[in-house]
Amino acid sequence: MDIAMQGRGARTIVAIHGIQGTRAVWHPLANELSAHATFVLPNLRGRGRAMRGATPADYRLEAFAEELAQVID
Repeated sequence: MDIAMQGRGARTIVAIHGIQGTRAVWHPLANELSAHATFVLPNLRGRGRAMRGATPADYRLEAFAEELAQVID
């Protein structure tokens, strides 16, 4: 999984990009709030350095949800 951490604040925020984006969309906000929150910034499957799916089923919402559940855990 392709996950970056940004910030050093006490609160943890998992920020998810849109289906056609990457975690880069969150960098300005994470920079602004870095003293107040720690941002967990995953790239969803098929984006950035995240793994690519082998079949169309790998891009179903359920597959994304399973990966995000792992990030949160």
